[in-house]
Amino acid sequence: MELELKPPGVFARFNREDLKPLYDLALKVEEDATQYKSMNTRLAGNIKKQVVFDSYYKDFVSTLLDPLLKKHVSEFNYIKQQNYLDNDCPIELTQAWMVLQEKYEFNPIHCHAGIFSFVIWLKIPYNMQDELSLPFVAESNTPSAGTFCYMMTDMLGRSHAQNLMVEDLEACAFLFPSSMLHCVYPFYTSDEYRISVAGNYQIVTVQ
Repeated sequence: MELELKPPGVFARFNREDLKPLYDLALKVEEDATQYKSMNTRLAGNIKKQVVFDSYYKDFVSTLLDPLLKKHVSEFNYIKQQNYLDNDCPIELTQAWMVLQEKYEFNPIHCHAGIFSFVIWLKIPYNMQDELSLPFVAESNTPSAGTFCYMMTDMLGRSHAQNLMVEDLEACAFLFPSSMLHCVYPFYTSDEYRISVAGNYQIVTVQ
């Protein structure tokens, strides 16, 4: 696994074999999503197939992303600035789900609950250059078709959209502050699913 700082988050590239349980689950969900509990009413996504992870897959993802979480805590001041509690408490992955996004579906700009959030990309069925070369996209001053986008604030307090421009996002992950506004734009050049996993970490108080 390769880790890279991409403020305000941590980016990782995995071997596909590292993610095999998630790829196996994706095949099952793609075949029949009705066998899994839907997350639709709890998510912003204008997307038909979004399913809840059970404890097995949630624990698997937590172990997988532990190095990203530790890297973020050690490299950024973000967690030190969250003065919600008078004692240290563990940060745990409390929610995780899988998204099978179809052509034209999208995730509007939103933020998440918790303290950290993440996305793992399993399948990107289109070529980014094909998406960005579409005439109505290429002629824009903000070409964004098929991209994961997040909002950043400059030194003057102005907000700017930042596309996560990586040549190949498959088998990659991005962990970031949950309050960071982000969105996923629709794609147009493939009839296959764009498959990802997302979730939230929360500060868990110990009784």
